[in-house]
Amino acid sequence: MIGTRYEEYVYTDENCPFVLHLNLERTRERRSSERNWHEDIELQFCTQGSGIVLLDGRQVPFQRGDVIAVNSGLMHYTQTDAHLVYDCLIISAAFLRKIGISPEAFEFEERICCDEAFVDRFLALKAIYEDIAAPFRTAAMYACLTEI
Repeated sequence: MIGTRYEEYVYTDENCPFVLHLNLERTRERRSSERNWHEDIELQFCTQGSGIVLLDGRQVPFQRGDVIAVNSGLMHYTQTDAHLVYDCLIISAAFLRKIGISPEAFEFEERICCDEAFVDRFLALKAIYEDIAAPFRTAAMYACLTEI
């Protein structure tokens, strides 16, 4: 039986208003034991395989190149019967409020299929995030997040 939990993220670096999990892997045997929800906005980017994301009980297909948007407060769970690899960007609700966006009122389309503009911005954010010595790193990360 799958449980449920509320997740509250702690952002330890005030200059990095997001959490970025790379190469999360799911298989039939290797899956989360709980559905979860949180105030923050989560974007899942599928890099390999396919599966589904349950969004408040609705099954949304998820395959390579897709982005699934988990809007604020939405119960979600990512699974596959085969093999799935994805990156997960969780954007701080406090950061969104700071730049004038209400995470509760703002909603992404739940499934974004093969959107090159998003992928470009996401890969740019990932590269800046990984380059600790990048000049103007914080400003560049903020710009990427805002564009996303």
